[in-house]
Amino acid sequence: PKESVEDWFEKTLNLEKKNFPHMPKILYDLYHQIIDSYNMRHNVLCASGLRTLIEGVCKELKVKKGHVYKEDGTIEIEEKTGKEMYNSTLPARIFGLYEKGYIIFPQALILNKIKEIGNKAVHSMVSPETMDLREVIQVMEQILYVIYELKAHNLLKN
Repeated sequence: PKESVEDWFEKTLNLEKKNFPHMPKILYDLYHQIIDSYNMRHNVLCASGLRTLIEGVCKELKVKKGHVYKEDGTIEIEEKTGKEMYNSTLPARIFGLYEKGYIIFPQALILNKIKEIGNKAVHSMVSPETMDLREVIQVMEQILYVIYELKAHNLLKN
């Protein structure tokens, strides 16, 4: 039978898994589960997986703390103490990736937005839109490439 327009559209939305040979296996397996969840339109699971992947990257790279930044690039100040915010929350660890040179500042801002999408999925049972998740996954793949694959690129060898 001829494929319906809806079936064709669903199939074209699917994503193929990218190859990240230098990524730790546990994170690579999680990435595969995220893509599988996305392709099955399990959007809440996909979003929570993305948040978990961010946390896993921070843990694997041993980024335990960082400053908390505003979108304009200035560091947040604690109201009570008047000191710069420096802690071990996930937003701070994401900015810790930036501070340690793994990612650039706009990527840190985007990772914090992805974390928020995952938090809403887990804590408020908000299912993100499929097209939004598609875009988020593509950005996440670029960040994973920068963190794990770029340093092993052939052009950097002798």
